[in-house]
Amino acid sequence: MGTYRVNFYAHLRQSWPVFLFLLVSPLLYYFFYFQFGQESVSFALYAAIVAFATSFLPQLVIHLRYLNLNQGMSFQIIGENRFMLTNKGGERIEFSNNEVISAITVASFAEAKNSLQFWPWQGYSFTSLTLESGKEIIITSLLVPLIDLTHLFPQTKIRQSIMA
Repeated sequence: MGTYRVNFYAHLRQSWPVFLFLLVSPLLYYFFYFQFGQESVSFALYAAIVAFATSFLPQLVIHLRYLNLNQGMSFQIIGENRFMLTNKGGERIEFSNNEVISAITVASFAEAKNSLQFWPWQGYSFTSLTLESGKEIIITSLLVPLIDLTHLFPQTKIRQSIMA
């Protein structure tokens, strides 16, 4: 039916604000240079460094944490309400919707409400599934997007936070 993996597209989906910043920064350099002269370029450079540090370092930390949690895993939809998760070590966990005791998704306020995301880290979320067998599965938005998880597990409770 459908297979989810951490791949290039997943990284791109989560880190597009970095590419946008890298695209806009040189344009701002030229804008400041031609509008205000050479002396304003150093200010623009410092402002860009501060903006990058305050905006993208938290995103980098979250991205690397999520990558560590789900790198090498795959999540498959193998039938109606049947799923299979393959861990990093090759262990396969098959389960159905009926076996999920609780599904809790932690998402940013903007992601949970599907509204404008001002900060780059607001597109991240994770879901914790607790199975009848006692296993807990953590699926991050690098592996499966939030919108797909809420449709797959209708019993999902969404908790909102500043950073997921």
